[in-house]
Amino acid sequence: MIWSSKVRAGRATVALAGLSLLMFTGACSRSQHSKAENARKNVQDQKKELAEERHDEAQDVSREQKDAQHDIGQKQEDVNKAEQHLDKVQHEGTAEWQKDWTDFRDDVTKKVEDNDKLLSEKRNDLANVGASMRGQYKEMIDHAENRNHDIRDRVANYKFQSNESWDQFKKDTKQALDDVASSIKSIDIKK
Repeated sequence: MIWSSKVRAGRATVALAGLSLLMFTGACSRSQHSKAENARKNVQDQKKELAEERHDEAQDVSREQKDAQHDIGQKQEDVNKAEQHLDKVQHEGTAEWQKDWTDFRDDVTKKVEDNDKLLSEKRNDLANVGASMRGQYKEMIDHAENRNHDIRDRVANYKFQSNESWDQFKKDTKQALDDVASSIKSIDIKK
């Protein structure tokens, strides 16, 4: 009997060990199942967060596009106002320039006419010069006359660009007229 109680105790131990193993395996399985469920839940939560972030980003982009379109519209309005102001200023400047150009043109015309009178006198003096020198003097007079008329034509055809270029043009034209007058006076026709 002792042997049988030992056998029973061994069987009970084996049964207990089997039961413990079965419980441990079940617990492990439940633990694995629980871990898998937690992992699935975490993945779903991350997907949901990512979808919300993308939705928020899309809304931000949409807002930025609307703001940019508004800014473009505002900038275009500013450009239109600036162009209107420029047109107004140019028109006012053009009226002032027209008067200045008319006055300058009249002054240049008078100087050109004065130079033409001097040239006419020089041409009259050519009648008293020998044939050998007449060609040389005539060439000098023709050259001065061409320069004189070119200046007159440049003033008549001038197109306004800016105040700076207009001021430089007037300065250069006055200098050119003075140069023509000097060259005419330097033609010394000897009889």
